[in-house]
Amino acid sequence: MYEFKEENSFEVAQEIFPLNVAHYNEVEDKSDAIPFNPNWDTIRALFDNDLVSLVVARKDGKIIGYFASLIAEDFFTSRVEAKELGIYIDPAYRGGRVFLKLLIHAEVALRKRKVSTWYITFKNGHNTLLPLRVGFVPTETSFQKILEY
Repeated sequence: MYEFKEENSFEVAQEIFPLNVAHYNEVEDKSDAIPFNPNWDTIRALFDNDLVSLVVARKDGKIIGYFASLIAEDFFTSRVEAKELGIYIDPAYRGGRVFLKLLIHAEVALRKRKVSTWYITFKNGHNTLLPLRVGFVPTETSFQKILEY
C-alpha cells in the first residue's frame, strides 16, 4: 500500500536526495556538462519560509516518488502560484497509478495553500501527454542554452 502526504521539511528534502540525483541524471540534458550540486542553505531557507510544497509517495515507509513545487506570489496579479521544481517516481514503481495519485495529492495540498495557478514542466519527449490527461494546458515553450561548463 502506498501513502501520499505533503511533508514540508528540510529533513524530508534530504531524504529524497537519492531520488533527486536519479531524476537529474535521467532527464536533464545538461547533466553531462553541469554536475548535480544542490545548495542546501537555499533549500533550507525555502522550507524555513514555507515556500515549498513537497508531496511524497511512500511504500513501507520508503520514499518512492515526490512532487515538489515552489510557492510564490505572482508579481503581476498578487495571487499565489506554484511552479514545479521536480516530479519523480523511482523507475521500479512506474507504470501504475503512482503518478496520478501523487498529482492528485499535490493538487489538494496546493489548493489548501490557496494557490490560484499551477505550472509544471516536462522535458521534450518525456511523458509530455501526462499533464494533458489531468487538466493542464500548454502555455509556453521553454528553451535552454548552456553558457559555461
